[in-house]
Amino acid sequence: MSTLSTLAGLVLAVLGIGAMWSAWFFDQARRGERMIVSRRRIKAQPENIWLKINNGSTLRTFFGAKMQRRHLPEDPDIIETMIDFQGVSNRVLERVIKNEPQRQLVTHVEELNGEREPLGAFHWDSFMLVPGKSSTEVVLAQRGDFGTFSSALFSWYCGRRALRNLKRASEPAKPKVDLEDSQNDLIVSIFATVSFVFVWGVEYTFILVPLLVIHEYGHVLAMKMTGQPAPRMFLVPFFGGLAVGNHPHKSLFDDAFCSLMGPGLSLLPAIGLYLIGAYLAPDPYALWIIWAAGICGFMNALNLLPALPLDGGNIMRAVSQSLAPDMTRNALLVLGAASAFLVYRHGYVGFGMFAAFGLFHAFELTGPPRARPMSFTSGSIILTGYVITAGIHITIAALVFGWI
Repeated sequence: MSTLSTLAGLVLAVLGIGAMWSAWFFDQARRGERMIVSRRRIKAQPENIWLKINNGSTLRTFFGAKMQRRHLPEDPDIIETMIDFQGVSNRVLERVIKNEPQRQLVTHVEELNGEREPLGAFHWDSFMLVPGKSSTEVVLAQRGDFGTFSSALFSWYCGRRALRNLKRASEPAKPKVDLEDSQNDLIVSIFATVSFVFVWGVEYTFILVPLLVIHEYGHVLAMKMTGQPAPRMFLVPFFGGLAVGNHPHKSLFDDAFCSLMGPGLSLLPAIGLYLIGAYLAPDPYALWIIWAAGICGFMNALNLLPALPLDGGNIMRAVSQSLAPDMTRNALLVLGAASAFLVYRHGYVGFGMFAAFGLFHAFELTGPPRARPMSFTSGSIILTGYVITAGIHITIAALVFGWI
């Protein structure tokens, strides 16, 4: 790595640390008790909305996180909410303070992952239904000591998403395709394509976007195969792509399989383009075709690094949580740090910093996963597929870019 690349990496690291420190200082300066209010008008009767609020149905939250809500059988006044995100489970217990059927439900958060009254002794959440002529207005109010400004902003965002999901679940005759989600995904994907052009140029974007779509469709296809209803995919500006499911994985094998299928399906364009380019050589177009195969191999090889939140990191997390759960956090911290150092050492400063930030997620991996662990045989199958897939992508990238 050249001296200039090293200097650029150090400058970016200093700027990043300074930005994080400034954000933390501002955040701590805005501590205090707050009232957060969100509203949503739903075209449904109050009794139908009330049923959705109180039953145990699974609701989607944000970026693939899943939420399950139910009244505890041993104490109906306690509502348990489980939130799962990439293997990390959060358990919230709320006590019902006021319950006026089809009008208002007020609860108090008593426990969050074992911590008593995390939002203060006087915290409360309120769902209020205000009937109208053809619709019902739902008002979600949250009051408490949210600790920091960012946590309050995060609670407001989660409240907005909860009301949106409640609207989706309550309104009759919903279309099979959520047009609002589809429009948002399309807008984000268009903006992402523009960002790729800005960073890498038109020619590289022309190659990259179809490869990203194939990769993410591999995840979507696997989610459908494992019973996920209506998974979504979209491109992420300056980053790549993302596939999002709607429900928790039933098993860690399903979790790992869905992560592996993105790079797995990408083997088709990587191998196919390389063979077509080799067959057409020395035609001038053959160079572009072989170059596209190399980009596909390199992109998926990076994605298979054993660092969260990359596909390789999620595969290793699922296997480790099944076969050696006590070692999961330490193993992913070591693998993530090694991956970040490896890519940074070879000049990929931005990707190295991204992998380093994933260490925070690895550090949060505490407690057993809620999904069913996979057997030793299933884990061996996943690891074999991981090694073969990574090996093929690395080999193609090495052949194209002259590493071997």
